[in-house]
Formats: sequence, C-alpha cells, structure tokens
Amino acid sequence: MKRLGIGVGVEQGFAGHCPGALIDLKRMYSRASAKGVKVVTLLDEFTELSILHGVFVNTVEQLAPGDLLLLGYSGHGGDKKDLSGDEPGGRDQYMCLHREPLTDDVVWHMLEQVPARVRIAWICDCCHAGSMYRGGTDRVFHGVQLGARSGFKGELLYFGGSTDDRLSYGDANGGYWWNAIYAMVDRYSGLTWRNLYDHVAEQMPWYQKPVVAKIGEVSDAFLDLPVCL
Repeated sequence: MKRLGIGVGVEQGFAGHCPGALIDLKRMYSRASAKGVKVVTLLDEFTELSILHGVFVNTVEQLAPGDLLLLGYSGHGGDKKDLSGDEPGGRDQYMCLHREPLTDDVVWHMLEQVPARVRIAWICDCCHAGSMYRGGTDRVFHGVQLGARSGFKGELLYFGGSTDDRLSYGDANGGYWWNAIYAMVDRYSGLTWRNLYDHVAEQMPWYQKPVVAKIGEVSDAFLDLPVCL
C-alpha cells in the first residue's frame, strides 16, 4: 500500500495572522514521515491554488485502489453566500489560502479527480470546517481549470475541527484540534482511524465542536488502519 500526503498550513495570508498553523503542519510532516508517509507540505506563500492543484493532481495520479492519501490543513476558515445552490444553509465554507479562499465547491471537484477506491484521511482545522468537502458547480477557479466533473469514487474520512457554524481555536503552539489528535495518537498505541474521533472529541473544550464524516463507501479495512501520525 502506497501512502502519500499533502499538508497545507497558512499562518500569514489575506485573512490575517493564524498563530500555530505552521507548527501544526510541520508536526504533521515529521510525524507522518516517521511512519513511512511521503508528505508534500505547502506553507504560507506557497499555498497558491495553482501550486496546490498541481501538487494534488500529481499526487493522486500516483495512487491506486487501496492506497492512502493523508491530507492536512491548518489556518483560517470562513463562509460566504452560496452561489451554486448546493448548500442547505445557503452558505459556502472555505479554507483561506495565502491570497484567496478555497471553497468547498472547488475542494469537491479536486476530490473527484481521485482514482476509485483510494483511501483519503483528511484532518482540517479551521473555523466553519464542518463540510469542506461539499460539492458545487464551478469549473474554473481563479484561472485554474478543474477538469471534467465525474463524481467522487474514493473513500474519504473527514475530521473537521469545527462545525459549519462554529469556530476552531488554537494558540502559538498549534490548533487545539491538531494537538488533541497528536496527544491521543501518542497515548493509545495502534489507534485506528475508526476510533480516532471518539478519543479526540472527548479532549476538546466545550466551546469547540469537531465533526467526523464518511464520504463514499468507506471500507472496514480502511477504518481499521492505524493512524499514521
């Protein structure tokens, strides 16, 4: 099984300073690499959409059914009026790249490029992170052609640091969501993706509500893999 990863951390960008974001992703890189995951990390000014899209396409083209893609994000998040009509609440969620927002619509179209049965574990720590995977209709974003729409064929486990309508918190030592994940992986030897959320959610402060979601036909074989962080 091939294991690749992409980490995106934005501490300085158009949305302002987000303390601890780079620490989160540097830890992701070092911890995942130590467990055999080949990770590409994009930080601050290197988080332009054109760069991220190129890295994503190059990475997923290397993956086959049963392989694992580890995704991580730390930075600011927000929401704005939904223009595609796919949001029940009428708001699109987005992650803040260095100079522009990356909406859940665009994320979904990127996910559609993942080969069938590839397993994706995505940890997303930002405000309004409840459904950063939800799809829409936009085909081009800031000049980047996203490819033909084909539907998502992979297996996605999504771990968001907040619900769509709530905030995610952290400090100069990193996001509370990321730090709780690292702490539980260290505490429980052999912790699997199946059990990760329950252990970590118990550690969160009362004012931060994380989420977990399964998108696609997530297999037991995927759920029972050890967390590679």
